[in-house]
Amino acid sequence: MSKKIKKKVKFGYFLPALIFDEKKIDRRIEKFEKSLKKAKKEDKSKYNEIKKTLDSFYNLKNIANNNCIFDLRLLLNKAYNNILNRSYEIDNKIIDIDIDTYNDDEKYVFFQMANNREDFITKKKVCGEKEPIILEDDEYIGEYINILYSVQCKIIMLQKNKYSVSSKQLESFLTRMWCENFCQENNYNDKGVDNELPIKVILNQIMNTEKIKELEKCNTFESIKVACNSIALKEILKDSKPNKIFVDLEKILNKTHGYKCIFEIKVDVRKDKDKKLNEEEIINIIKSGYCVKDVNDINCGSKSDDGFDITTKYRDPNTNLQEALTWSTPFLTRIIEFEYDKREELSANSIYQKMLCCFELDKNSLK
Repeated sequence: MSKKIKKKVKFGYFLPALIFDEKKIDRRIEKFEKSLKKAKKEDKSKYNEIKKTLDSFYNLKNIANNNCIFDLRLLLNKAYNNILNRSYEIDNKIIDIDIDTYNDDEKYVFFQMANNREDFITKKKVCGEKEPIILEDDEYIGEYINILYSVQCKIIMLQKNKYSVSSKQLESFLTRMWCENFCQENNYNDKGVDNELPIKVILNQIMNTEKIKELEKCNTFESIKVACNSIALKEILKDSKPNKIFVDLEKILNKTHGYKCIFEIKVDVRKDKDKKLNEEEIINIIKSGYCVKDVNDINCGSKSDDGFDITTKYRDPNTNLQEALTWSTPFLTRIIEFEYDKREELSANSIYQKMLCCFELDKNSLK
């Protein structure tokens, strides 16, 4: 009989948005306008083709001016109906939407995505011989994540799985989908460097507002500890007020380029109860850390590969007790516990129902 196991899975909340290189769009429009005038006089056979390209970039500029938040459901439904591709090669990995798990109830869209691995695997009995599992040329080992999209909030609830699709890979996947859809709607060919669309889909992770409120209440910081690589640390400290500690620290960082660093500043209130760290400077370091984490892709609020971590200790103004606050997960996350048979697959529908329930519970925090 298969053993029942419990597994805790972390999810994060993201707002998909479009970012445009508007200067590049303007340069392309200017270039195509000049080419159109020239073709009208010298080569009328190219005139219609250039005009079509120019009209596409006019449309792109219009979208850039008016709409950064987009409806992901439109793209997903087109993929479901085979109008758009369901798979793309991202970072030398084949990533696809598992259409068998696709569920659209008009309020929410649920689906699974897979990172398709080509690893050699075997099976065996205990103390028995191993037996290779032979995959066909079009067969892969799927590492899955679960995604729930709210049509009303336009927010994604995304599972964290370090072996599957990361948030950055999902951004690339959605960018490819959006560009493919734009090309279809505008009859535009984006092949070639000059024709590449200067847009990107980004996933803005939703902040944990309760933690922000907690930070704002802090007025007696006793210590701060920061752990990350030296490049990120320099980025965090660049806006700090110059003082001897940070000047000496910068000299050390210049000699440890690329290595992981940890520094801790603290005061001992047991000896002097009036001592405390400058709260404005501590808050600036924490907020700078948010920006660095955003750049370095903290997937669903987990620590980065650089072991990025900020911990503060402070006095609660009400109880006067010391509290420790870890800022390695400053984003809104949700831990969901699943119970299932170890040798059986957890059904997509049971995952969908639990995610749906948790999304409804967190809805007010997502506004």
